[in-house]
Amino acid sequence: MDEKEKTIIKAKVFISDQNPKAALKILTKALEKYKEDPAILTELSVAYELLGDFDKSKESLEKAINSDPNFPRAHYIKGIDCQNEGNLKEAEKEFEIAIENYPKYSGKMRNEHLSEAHTNLGTVFYLQGKKEEAIGQWRLAVSFDSNNTKARNNLSEFSNKTNEAAEAGEDDKYLIDRGISLSEQGRLVEAIRVLKKAESVKPDNALIHYNIGLVYGKTGDFVNAQKHLERFLEIEPKRPQAPKIKELIKKIKRGDFK
Repeated sequence: MDEKEKTIIKAKVFISDQNPKAALKILTKALEKYKEDPAILTELSVAYELLGDFDKSKESLEKAINSDPNFPRAHYIKGIDCQNEGNLKEAEKEFEIAIENYPKYSGKMRNEHLSEAHTNLGTVFYLQGKKEEAIGQWRLAVSFDSNNTKARNNLSEFSNKTNEAAEAGEDDKYLIDRGISLSEQGRLVEAIRVLKKAESVKPDNALIHYNIGLVYGKTGDFVNAQKHLERFLEIEPKRPQAPKIKELIKKIKRGDFK
């Protein structure tokens, strides 16, 4: 394992440990030596996104693809971004590029990365109503990584279930579901970004504000949590969740969570 690979692995560990600032520091330094390296630029994109700097995140990812148009990890990350934005057709294209190119690149995690890409492509197919294609992708995911529990669970849950296709594009219901899913996975920065996009589509949807407020609370940003939870109560004060949210807002105002 060379120095560059060690740096990238170390950065991924920092990112996994929710320490994107440390990842950013070592990746920025590495980029001085390995200029325009697509692997470093791709991980920089992830670090910037976790820090909420979405412009630099997008810029780093585009630089990675310009540096190597076939670099699979960059296309995979771009596919995730497209999926989070509700652009399912574009996500499908990016995941397919990643899958096509992963076998051309060396790496100890190649099979796991292929499995991950097939899993996400299957989800995108399913959301577009392509059930059989989705099942095929999840089976491929398991063939590359038998420990891929997400693909196995999808096969178990959706193989015998009639799916309702999600409309590609700016669909607020899809974006709410996606935001909730990301929050449950602990991917809070992504969840907020997706739910904020949903808010731009339907600014008066109470459930959007409810879920954004809860995710902000998980991040410790109680100012924004309070703002969105109060907006939720303004729009639909008689929702079943309203009494619980009123109590939560009182606790935030008292500073119980500081």
